[in-house]
Amino acid sequence: MTEEQNVESVEEQKAVESVDGAYPGWDEQQPPAKKKKQAGGIGDEEVPMPNITSLLDALFIILVFLLKSYSTNPVSVTQSASLKLAASAAQLSPKDALPVIIDKKGITVDGIETMKFDDKGMVPADQVAGHIIAPLSQALRDQAEKQRKLAQLNTDVSFKGELILICDKDLPYKILRDILMTAGDAEYGNFRFAVIKAAG
Repeated sequence: MTEEQNVESVEEQKAVESVDGAYPGWDEQQPPAKKKKQAGGIGDEEVPMPNITSLLDALFIILVFLLKSYSTNPVSVTQSASLKLAASAAQLSPKDALPVIIDKKGITVDGIETMKFDDKGMVPADQVAGHIIAPLSQALRDQAEKQRKLAQLNTDVSFKGELILICDKDLPYKILRDILMTAGDAEYGNFRFAVIKAAG
């Protein structure tokens, strides 16, 4: 056999090996075979995807419920050791108005602390003049000015001079009197009191 025939024979043998094995190291790089599902066990099953339409429907229902709850409850009161509302048989629903909270610690207007009472639970003498509580008067006037500016930008908004008084049931009459006189002086002449519906 000539040298040329020997070369051709070697090349043919390599070609046959490459067909059988594709290329050296083929067996080592082949992907692992998938595990078969065992009877009664957990196999490589596809996890079912949740139904997006059902989730959106549920979220929409929750959103509508929250919006209706918000629109029907303009006043949200959290009672505490310093704020216990009086009970009443009144059947009127609360209306949207400027909230003023008067608890045992002080006065809060629209969520902003306006003043604190003294150690005896009274308005400090240097902050009252002629039944007008100075810090409260200023806070109410600022709120009135803000509502008037909003009314200029939005015709659906108007300044009505209405307050919702959220008072502790043990609030001294003297403080309540000064608060009402201060509110009237600041153009808030309409008052409503937040109460708890009496049982029965």
